[in-house]
Amino acid sequence: MLPGLSIPDKKRPEDQPAETEEDDSSNPLEFKVALIFAVLFVIFTFLTHYTLVYAGTGGLNLLSFVSGFSDITPFILNLLQNTGSVAALIITACSMQAIISNIMVNMFYALFFAGKGSKLRPWILGGFGVVITCNLVLLLFFYI
Repeated sequence: MLPGLSIPDKKRPEDQPAETEEDDSSNPLEFKVALIFAVLFVIFTFLTHYTLVYAGTGGLNLLSFVSGFSDITPFILNLLQNTGSVAALIITACSMQAIISNIMVNMFYALFFAGKGSKLRPWILGGFGVVITCNLVLLLFFYI
């Protein structure tokens, strides 16, 4: 017989109870998470609109870096929905800037949770550094 199709010879002893799996019925899309996303979406809708009206693309560039400190999805969705008055090049550059700042925040989280004496610190810095550098090089194409 093939090894993957063979029936195991070991059987559970009669006096040992069967292993039960714990029922993890918690929904990963809980109401609290959905509510936080909805609030962030509304906040970034107002911020994006008023930034474009009063500060123009320079303000939008600053807002893209600031949005990286939270969830960047509402910011990017608002950029893509309001494409009528903003050039596609600006939308793409602002999305990249938000992604870069979000990756930097994630790197700092990883460094914090790894601890000061962790052997993972060089790997964290190297891995995130490569990703951030690649994104910065791509971002330079939008400004050159």
